[in-house]
Amino acid sequence: MQTKQVLKYLIEQEVRKYLREGEDITTPGPLKPARSFEEDPVQFILSKYPSLRETLAMLLTNDYPDYITGVYVIAPKPTTFKIVLHNGQSFYLRYLGRSYEAKIEAKRYYLLTLGERQRATLAIAHLLELGAPTNIEGPEKEVAHNETPAEVGGGSPSSPSGQPEPPQPETPPSQAEEEKTES
Repeated sequence: MQTKQVLKYLIEQEVRKYLREGEDITTPGPLKPARSFEEDPVQFILSKYPSLRETLAMLLTNDYPDYITGVYVIAPKPTTFKIVLHNGQSFYLRYLGRSYEAKIEAKRYYLLTLGERQRATLAIAHLLELGAPTNIEGPEKEVAHNETPAEVGGGSPSSPSGQPEPPQPETPPSQAEEEKTES
């Protein structure tokens, strides 16, 4: 009888701690409670589906919010999510009861087995390599010591201003042959 009371007390303490801190004890990373969908749609969906949050942490590390810009619920049954990465690429996660199935670049990975999880993680890493984030600019062209910026800009040597000349309209081959025969 004594152990039941101790167990009940410990559970009540953990529940109170959970409600005070606003953190999920069983999942990695803090849960920022979203008050409504309009304020923060990604956090709202992740707080509504904690297993999705765990799966994203497994695939992308606990810093997954740095790599995703959107989470969309695509279908209610089976629950399907579209995960949009920061570079505009996306992949899908489908909840199958015990685990998720990831669809990345038209390939499916059943995330219950370790080998499939590793292949899915590598496929997501490949997606992240495909494009740069939208807020980062690429490297500028380097100017050599003896060149001016107009020469590096790609202007043609025949134009004095360094601006490229507009393309001349091409004549169809049949008209070009007729012009040669007339002259």
